[in-house]
Amino acid sequence: NRAHEIDPVEAIFAEVLATVYAKAGDVANATYFAKLSLALGLDESTLDALPPAFPRFADAYVVISERPLLAAAQRHAARGETGLAANCLRQQLAFDPHHAPAQRELAAAAFALGRPWEAADVLALMQKAGTATAADTSLLARAHAAMGDTAIAEVQHLQATAIAPDDPEVAARRLVDMPLAPGATTNSLREASADWEHRFARAAEPASAVTAPQGKRRIGFLCSALADARDQQLLAEMALGLTAERYEFFAYGFGDQETPGNAVLRPSFANWRNCAELDADTLAFSIRSDGVEVLFDLGGFHSPLQLMALAQRPAPVQVSWLGSAAPLRLGFIDAILADDATDAAAIAGNGIAKRLYRLPHGLRAYRRPHGGSDTPVRRGGAVCIGADVGLAQLHPDLCEAWARLLKAAPQACLLLRNRGFDEEPMVRRLVDRFVPHGVGAQVDVHFGDAADYYASLDFALAPFAAQHPHDEAAMLAHGVPVVGLAGHGRHRRQASGLLTHAGLSRFVANSATDYVKFALALASSADACATARSEVLNAVAVSPVFQPSALAADFERAIAELCGGRT
Repeated sequence: NRAHEIDPVEAIFAEVLATVYAKAGDVANATYFAKLSLALGLDESTLDALPPAFPRFADAYVVISERPLLAAAQRHAARGETGLAANCLRQQLAFDPHHAPAQRELAAAAFALGRPWEAADVLALMQKAGTATAADTSLLARAHAAMGDTAIAEVQHLQATAIAPDDPEVAARRLVDMPLAPGATTNSLREASADWEHRFARAAEPASAVTAPQGKRRIGFLCSALADARDQQLLAEMALGLTAERYEFFAYGFGDQETPGNAVLRPSFANWRNCAELDADTLAFSIRSDGVEVLFDLGGFHSPLQLMALAQRPAPVQVSWLGSAAPLRLGFIDAILADDATDAAAIAGNGIAKRLYRLPHGLRAYRRPHGGSDTPVRRGGAVCIGADVGLAQLHPDLCEAWARLLKAAPQACLLLRNRGFDEEPMVRRLVDRFVPHGVGAQVDVHFGDAADYYASLDFALAPFAAQHPHDEAAMLAHGVPVVGLAGHGRHRRQASGLLTHAGLSRFVANSATDYVKFALALASSADACATARSEVLNAVAVSPVFQPSALAADFERAIAELCGGRT
């Protein structure tokens, strides 16, 4: 196009444009430029200037199909190849910038790839053009929440629910983002989840009794949408650790089991059910037909379809395991897996404690490390403090605490792992978090791989809220001491729960002031860092938290007790 604008009477440019538009399925533009090339005097000698492998317009036009790049993107998406799908969609939109279906699919793909800024840009264009649906507005809210714009996210969520007040998925997306708001509490999360249940998923009938097993006990796992994709590996390893002679496993997910996102579960689950095209009624029927006796939900409000199926009581025992920022207080959930360190407030509260089943070693288990380093790789002699966080976790109270630490330790550097911080919209927001505190010069971003990042850290800081314990577990696995805060509510206690179960409770502070003091003590003493690193490596080597077999044993006991002692 640029070449044609520079030299609009050159026939070869018009011919090439005709071919490219034909390959993109744009009949109108392909025909226009083909006619223009002939009018400009295109002949065989002119065509000889093209490379032999370049398709001729006549050949491209014969096999033209409408928006082939969009079709290719949909094929990639069905195979779980989200990155390839996004590339095709970007190319499609280069030809047809306002095609709403392609915009919608690109926004979803970009968000799934951890590119919320791209999703937000695309969806904002749709809103401006008047083509955004309630689901699009809801996804725009999620994109803003992922970038830490929680106030804007809430406005968009409310707008989406106003457009479609009876859409359970739109309402559920708001619940998923609530823990990202600085003022979120366990009570507000519970009230919102109870309201969602009342509106969309009231229990249809009481649970049926669990009978003594006739052969293997049938156990189901709802894993179509996870809060953290890394939980798939956790599920696969835990299931492999269960006694195969006792159980038959069923997994209910999205897409074929051969897709990259699901392949990790193949060794653990011979019975795979693709729920991508199922509604809640059909999913419940499928579970009931499989004869599942104990059904574990791993998605929470990340998959409202699963919750609506659970409301129909397809299994005698229905258990909430992962995916919820607070224990799910829903009528169709018979038991909630919990642990003393993470769910202390819920265990002490009324009305829900009786449904909690405590896993003694925590809700998750992580891969045993391949070995951490006793000595970090120094960055110019500075003490290097790590934080594997996204913008959504950089709440004002956390940034203020980190600023106090950096001002008290001017020799220290806060090294963030790259979470899209090489993109201008994210850089701008990151600068806004730290420069007002006067510590911008002490904050840097690591753009290498994870192993190099962990090797450069003296110690690390866990965020106060919206925690992803896989991040802290990975740092511990590489010998990096992690300082955490014992917050209020599950969404603020994931890191402290992990540290407690790993035998590292001394690294958990009870207040933000103590958190800064503990971190400052490490930043001020190489010996203290070395002692802490040795302590972490020793704890990780023996802790059940890093043994999937320990979680499997906990699950076997849980299944037996949930079934009334019948193994």
